[in-house]
Amino acid sequence: MSYRRDSTLWKPYDRFEKLIGQEKAEEFWTEKQISEKLSKKSKLAVQFVSHCETHSLREQFIKKLDKYINITTFGDCGNKTTDMKEQDILDQYYFYFAFENAVCKDYITEKFWRLKHLIVPVVLKRSILKGIIEDEYFIAADDFSTPEALANKLSEISENITEYKK
Repeated sequence: MSYRRDSTLWKPYDRFEKLIGQEKAEEFWTEKQISEKLSKKSKLAVQFVSHCETHSLREQFIKKLDKYINITTFGDCGNKTTDMKEQDILDQYYFYFAFENAVCKDYITEKFWRLKHLIVPVVLKRSILKGIIEDEYFIAADDFSTPEALANKLSEISENITEYKK
C-alpha cells in the first residue's frame, strides 16, 4: 500500500470524488461563504516547512522567488512563529506553496490538500499530478520560465478576484 497508483492498494493523502447527487448542502461552499473567506485574504503567499534541505531543492526555488514577492514561511525552516491556528493563517493568504520534499511519481504532498480550505496550492511540477488532479485546481511552478514570471502571475491573479476564483 502506498501513494503510487501502480501499488496493490493506492492510498493517497486525500482525493477528489465525483458528485453523485446525494451529497448534503453543508458539504459545499456557498457563494456567500466563498466571498466571506476571500474578503479575509490580504497576503500573497505562505508555506509551512519543517525539512530545510530537500531532494527537490524547493528551498532554492523559494529563495529565488522571494526576491520578487513576499513569502511567509512558518515551521522549523521559517522566519515566522505564531500561536494562531493554521486555518486562521491560511485564511489570510491567496496562495500556499505545497512544494514536495522530493519529486516522486504519483506523490502528492499532504500540503496540497489545504486547497479544501479555499487557498490555491502552488506545486513544483505539473507532471506529478497528471492523471490524478485536474490542471485547474493548482498552479505549477514549472509552467513558468523563471521564478519572476511565476511571481508576476501570482500577483496578477491575487488582484483579480474573478480570476482567483477560477
